[in-house]
Amino acid sequence: MSKISFLSISALLILNGLFPSETPAVREVGGAGAVSNWDWPAGSEKLANLPERLAFWDHDGDTHFLYRGGTQQFQAAVDALSAIDASRVELLVFDGALPRTNLGFFSGAVHWEFEIWHRESFRTWHQTPEFPGFLSRLLLFGRPIPPPRLSIYLGAATEVDWSEIRIPEKVTLLDRRVATSPWADSSGGVIRAVIRDMETGEPIPGAILEIGRGDTRIFALVESAVADAEGVALLRDIPAGSHAVTVSCEGYARREIGRYQNYGATLGVYDDIRLSPESAIRGRVTDVDGVPVEGVIVGVHGMVAIDGTGYLPYRSDKDPTAHSQADGSFTLAPLPLGRVALWLRKAGFSSFSLQTYPIPGDEITLIMRKSGTIRGRVSGWDSLPANQKIYLKIVPVGDPIG
Repeated sequence: MSKISFLSISALLILNGLFPSETPAVREVGGAGAVSNWDWPAGSEKLANLPERLAFWDHDGDTHFLYRGGTQQFQAAVDALSAIDASRVELLVFDGALPRTNLGFFSGAVHWEFEIWHRESFRTWHQTPEFPGFLSRLLLFGRPIPPPRLSIYLGAATEVDWSEIRIPEKVTLLDRRVATSPWADSSGGVIRAVIRDMETGEPIPGAILEIGRGDTRIFALVESAVADAEGVALLRDIPAGSHAVTVSCEGYARREIGRYQNYGATLGVYDDIRLSPESAIRGRVTDVDGVPVEGVIVGVHGMVAIDGTGYLPYRSDKDPTAHSQADGSFTLAPLPLGRVALWLRKAGFSSFSLQTYPIPGDEITLIMRKSGTIRGRVSGWDSLPANQKIYLKIVPVGDPIG
């Protein structure tokens, strides 16, 4: 019997049934208990349920199965990948070992990993153009669903003889080892990126590729490179670890691409990075009576570029912001061409809207309402156990969305 623990945070994002509450945001499972097909391409469950499975975890429909075994067992996994009813399946080869972050529910090394998306969850989170606010900050927003993927970590899979593995014709092999690339003399990881103009598709010479350590609010530059005449930027000798990848260029809106995980000497490939020419929106902030409100911070909740993909400007502490003037006017820049959802902030006022605005845009009117304070007392609180938390929910009158 599998040992199962659930931690669901999906309730944080349920807005009138917009997101599927039955989908656990995090799930960790150890043991060999069988899983059924969770809206995957037919045949996926055979690979998911191989007896070499150590555990699996899921985040918003992105499910990862972890395994350990030898050459024969891995060949069976590759064959099962080939049998999945999908137009494309991928086999990725890495050096090094999979970091054990958040994998404390079992012991030992992971030799290979199977990743597959729950199709309806992917559509909900990444292909919902009617609600592009915070969802557009997801790196796959507006993009096609990734194919089923099998990844092997040869630094850990010492029991697998890679030279003996037969790759079926249907399987697309993506070798992400620096040692087998044209940059085998690199002393660490390598990133190769091709950077193009989102409108014209032309290369952007002089574009800057950067990698940095830390999360979205703490960023320390590790390395940078400048794109050549073909828009190609190359970073070499990258230290091991997880790095944020960003691109920028004068006259373009800066963009965060994602995270590059260097397992020791890993090749990162970004064949088609698109930067949007920079633009702006202008408008004014008023109260419900049309009186200008000064000192309002106007910020970016999320952006969707003209190609329909989410456009993360850089890091949340560096997102573009503006302050309204005495007449309520503001200019928010630099932004990519597309659409933007905004947040407003000022003490004594509140504002919430799912509306988006075109970029570029002029004469946008944003309305804030004066806020108040509710004070009260919870009856019976003194009879509750010590340190018991009490949560209060305030429900407005009328439609909470419109």
